[in-house]
Amino acid sequence: MLEDILVSITLYGEIEHKYSWLDWYKHCKRLIFQLGYQPNYISIESDSIKSDKVLNLEKKEKKILSSINSSDNIKWLSVYSLPDDFTTAAFDYNVLLTRNSKFLSMIVNKEVYLNLSLDSTLSELEKFIKLNSGEIYEMHRDESPLLYAAGLNEASEFDTLKIIKKL
Repeated sequence: MLEDILVSITLYGEIEHKYSWLDWYKHCKRLIFQLGYQPNYISIESDSIKSDKVLNLEKKEKKILSSINSSDNIKWLSVYSLPDDFTTAAFDYNVLLTRNSKFLSMIVNKEVYLNLSLDSTLSELEKFIKLNSGEIYEMHRDESPLLYAAGLNEASEFDTLKIIKKL
């Protein structure tokens, strides 16, 4: 089914420091809203917060904003739109945007991707990274596109991986 196929726009390079983590957070929320979803969960690793699981954005936003605004050393920050009945955040998200020191990814279902203004989306994402390379790829949600993005598994280990475009 189309909703089981995810498309990831993954950009590799160094974090662009002229855009803060707060800028990234606000961008993620705005983009998720623009796609017709509600940003409702977050995960973060910083000096003061290490979320082993996703955190409810409504309940934890104040604490997260405090961490971001305190110049906390942030290792990564991910914003999700998860359905009310989700079981596992790593597989059940509608939209996921994540950024760390080596890459950023935007992952959506294929139907959403097909309706994106790709040039505009890429232009917005590229503000947050000094781009070395990137890929747009699709795969079944059960294979977890972030594992591929992070280089934790070889491409040959993903049965449904299809590279759409190299950047």
